[in-house]
Amino acid sequence: MMTDLNNTKFSIIIPTYNRLSALKECLDSLTSQLKGQIEWEIIVINDGGKNDHSGYMQIPQQYPQVKYFYLPHRGPAAARNYGIKIAAGEIILFLDDDSLPDENWVSAIRKAWNEFPDFDGIGGYVLFNKKGVFLSQFNSLLFNWYLKESASCENLIFLSTCNAGFRKKILEKIAGFDENFKSAAGEDRDLNIKIHQAKGKLKLDEKILIYHEENLSLKSFIKRNLDYGKAAYKIYSKYPACKHLSQKAYLNFCFMLSKKYRNPFEKLPFFSLLVFSQILTSIGYLIAVFSNHKTSINSPRLPLTTRLDANLGYECNNNCLFCYFKSRKQQRINPSTEETKKYLAFIKKLGIRTLEITGGEPTIRSDILELISFAKNDLKFEKISIITNASRFCDETFAKEAIKRGIDDVLISLHGHNQQLNDLLTGRNGSFQQTLQAIKNVQALGVSCRTNTVVTQLNYNYVIEIAELLSSLGVKKINFIFFSPLDDAFYMNQSLWPKYSDAAPFIKRMIDLYKDKFETISIKVIPFCFMQGYEKYVTDFFQNIYDPFEWDFYKRVRLRRGFLTCITASLGGLVLFMDIARIWRIGWHNSLYEAIMHTQAFRECVKNKTCQKCALGLVCPGVWKPYAKKFGTQELSKIPIKKRKIKEIDWCLRERFSDYYKD
Repeated sequence: MMTDLNNTKFSIIIPTYNRLSALKECLDSLTSQLKGQIEWEIIVINDGGKNDHSGYMQIPQQYPQVKYFYLPHRGPAAARNYGIKIAAGEIILFLDDDSLPDENWVSAIRKAWNEFPDFDGIGGYVLFNKKGVFLSQFNSLLFNWYLKESASCENLIFLSTCNAGFRKKILEKIAGFDENFKSAAGEDRDLNIKIHQAKGKLKLDEKILIYHEENLSLKSFIKRNLDYGKAAYKIYSKYPACKHLSQKAYLNFCFMLSKKYRNPFEKLPFFSLLVFSQILTSIGYLIAVFSNHKTSINSPRLPLTTRLDANLGYECNNNCLFCYFKSRKQQRINPSTEETKKYLAFIKKLGIRTLEITGGEPTIRSDILELISFAKNDLKFEKISIITNASRFCDETFAKEAIKRGIDDVLISLHGHNQQLNDLLTGRNGSFQQTLQAIKNVQALGVSCRTNTVVTQLNYNYVIEIAELLSSLGVKKINFIFFSPLDDAFYMNQSLWPKYSDAAPFIKRMIDLYKDKFETISIKVIPFCFMQGYEKYVTDFFQNIYDPFEWDFYKRVRLRRGFLTCITASLGGLVLFMDIARIWRIGWHNSLYEAIMHTQAFRECVKNKTCQKCALGLVCPGVWKPYAKKFGTQELSKIPIKKRKIKEIDWCLRERFSDYYKD
């Protein structure tokens, strides 16, 4: 049955990573075929590539039909998902950046969708241009055989996303690609399986052809097959039935080779390469099994935070009694706009995805809106948060403009339940009313609004009233941070320092009353022994690296103290505080992060003898040394060990933030 698709919109999505010349060849072929066809759009997603940045930026001028976007490097699956989200087409077509469409590719695509309008996906074959390269020949033979083999069974048809198209509605129905596949291996197979499970219909059309500009070296061949093995583990873990089908498919491939090459000397190279590729795939599979085993037992189940603070200067219009930077803010010297932009660009280079703007009070900078736009539009931070005393967000016009420029999340400080207490602590009359208005403004604009309350001797017995006020305002995420006697705050009036044993009962009572009113309640910087039975609400110093709303301490040290200090502190922590079994279980990367936290805790914190026998002694830093000097450590008590000591630093965060990572 033929259907006229002349008015149907097609979107071609091409993820790219450091292959500008190959991409241009692909675009040259496409644009030559699409002249005058305005119903087609081409979307190029740069997946965080670092090479030829200026060349990539010129693509929209060189190819007017192309829409170009730059994203942080997260892999082709995430890049394609972004393309799906912004695509205007009813049919989404996928190509790789090194794919060269056949001269009749566009007409073949249109003809196929006209002939088979009831299908949800149609794809074609992949030919390899490097005919003289043995590894590429083998790869071509194996790849296209797999496509043909799958096409013989309606429920197993596989379409490679380097040459395939799908209806947007089916992609949206199955939530697109699984972004847990970080490399170009397995993500398209997973997509095909999900479409089959959703009762979608797929078809392989031999007239839809692309040429893959591929010259496999031995090194790239090894890496690719290792990646295939790692991806196979993920696939088989999600879909156990696929394991049997894959084993059967490879046996069929061996029989096919024996028929194709009658001469035994002709068969030998291909069979040898097949065995070699399967050994590599098996090794990759075992690496994935081993890695999963390491991270599933006694290890962090939350990812490391990707948030970092950007201090834009110490100038502030509050005069908080507990200010950490009182001496520095009096200097009234903020970095210039250009200096700040370079600072933000360096943070981006560190791989930070969520920027949290802070100070001082960042919103009193005259260039704050320009800096927000720069961070969002030029540096492409995924999320931008701002910590503020609300003195400008109480102005609805400013709040709207800041959010329009790129603010995704606002963290507002509120330290009292009424004007008298709040304004006393902030040192500025009118701050309480401004804070309430700012919360209302941000909530009305539909942006995430969180609050910070510093727990001091003056307000700890009012935390219930503060929670009641925040609940009435509709705030869903609240933090109560125990006052820490650090930096300039150490020299402030010590009557502000709250005693943990005095404040903890009020905090627990507040949680009992309001735990169902808020999405998250976080109690920060308090030893676990004061919060027995409420440990899942606590984020102490060690937990910061796994709390998605806290800062990346490792990169914070890297930014402020330099690489040498950072790596020295990490390696010192590995040697002095991390046991080999722990390093082996959680991996090198996480171990560096945990090690630097141990080093910092060793410098800044202290415990008593009972902590050694505490069930949480390994995941709790103790108390700050200035606190111990004032109050001693007699308050600290041990939590009884039931089966073993807890070693998973993030154990208390998992329930609190499970929904955050689902979103």
